Amino acid sequence: MLTTDRRTVLAGLAAAPVMQGSRIKNRPINIFEAKKIVTMERSLPSARYMAVDNGRVLALANSVEELSAWTQGRLPVVRKDFADKILFPGLVEPHLHPMQASVMLNVPFLAPDDWELPTGSWPGVTGQDAYRSRLAQIIPQTAGIPVVVWGHHELFHGPMDRTVLDQIESRRPVFVWQRSFHDIYANTRALEWMGLNDKTAFFEAVKAGGAKEEHADFERGIFSETALQVAIAKLQPTLLAPAKLEIGFGHLQSMMQQRGVTTAADMATGIFARFNTEAALIARAFGHSQTHARTMLMPMAAELDHVDDLDAWMAEAQKFASDTVILDKRIKLFADGAFFAQNMRMGEPGYSDGHLGKWLTEPEALRTQLSRYWD
Repeated sequence: MLTTDRRTVLAGLAAAPVMQGSRIKNRPINIFEAKKIVTMERSLPSARYMAVDNGRVLALANSVEELSAWTQGRLPVVRKDFADKILFPGLVEPHLHPMQASVMLNVPFLAPDDWELPTGSWPGVTGQDAYRSRLAQIIPQTAGIPVVVWGHHELFHGPMDRTVLDQIESRRPVFVWQRSFHDIYANTRALEWMGLNDKTAFFEAVKAGGAKEEHADFERGIFSETALQVAIAKLQPTLLAPAKLEIGFGHLQSMMQQRGVTTAADMATGIFARFNTEAALIARAFGHSQTHARTMLMPMAAELDHVDDLDAWMAEAQKFASDTVILDKRIKLFADGAFFAQNMRMGEPGYSDGHLGKWLTEPEALRTQLSRYWD
């Protein structure tokens, strides 16, 4: 049996920082020299030297001497790894969907804003006539079936639905993705391609997909918000073709590296497929030593609502985690629709035309989810 007293315990606690400090002083400290270090700090906008201890940045300065407060009593090791480089902080992209990005980087962009992508330059187009004319040019230039084009926005391009698309293209299946990504429009050939060119079959698919009936419009060929998943399910073999995903993930990582993004949070892993499928694909793309960035996976509440043991689920899902793929206790909750598509839920009197937007999760159900996952 071990016995002690208060004085002995306090003496031990007092000695602990000294022993810790001794270990730190015996550890070399790296001083990295660079051509320029962009600090993003007004009091010192740029620097030449950076003191790093055990992976943690301690201080920045324009000379080694200015770092003496950190190197005193230590063994400073001046390193030239970045002597001819410009260093800047790694940027964090807090809301990116790697799967969505890899899919979109395989389709033409036709949006109101300009896009410079690895796939080329996609100049912005505004005005109804200009948009429809450009869409009519893009469709025959796009290989494969169906044709998927991203970027439509009614405020810039005029209304879009099945009738408009049929006038532009009546022979090939065509899908136009709204700028928010939350809505998709299909022409008649596209509905036939999906096996949904029958009103009964259309709404049976909406019901089977767990979507709200009011989020789908058969006559207009629209799959909105919760009904978007019905269209995505039909498009999976096309959008998630392995060769396409490999190209898309490659483009995404190239863009992240060029823009200085070192970490991206996937705020809804499982948009195109179940969590396990997407997590495996993302882990394959990001979970290796050659990757230049980290990504954080986040499951959606709707997928875990039926899981009884959340801790066991999380433990099992760690098989996707690595040094560059992060998975911790975070969850994506959906409240209302996309503001880009004017589906964001508004209070009375709503939008200028009187509509209020769309709930993805009704408030009472959302409160239940919030309580459960917070606990």
